[in-house]
Amino acid sequence: MKKVSHAPLSIGQFASGSGVSVVTIRRWCRAGKMSEAFRSAGGHRRFSTGQLRELLNLIEQQNSVQYAWVSSHDQKSDLVT
Repeated sequence: MKKVSHAPLSIGQFASGSGVSVVTIRRWCRAGKMSEAFRSAGGHRRFSTGQLRELLNLIEQQNSVQYAWVSSHDQKSDLVT
């Protein structure tokens, strides 16, 4: 089992873990879509593992697809959107 680190993530680690580019993360922060957990003494963005989990859950929800199949045209009215 992989051990989960609770150390703050750099923007590169956060981007790599989420599958999103560093540029996109910076853009989202500037636009107010997300924010870093804190800034380091040198002004670098740091993110929490909780933020990474939240982003991965959001990405997963947006990528889900629903599929329904009916065996005849008469059953089409049974589908509720």
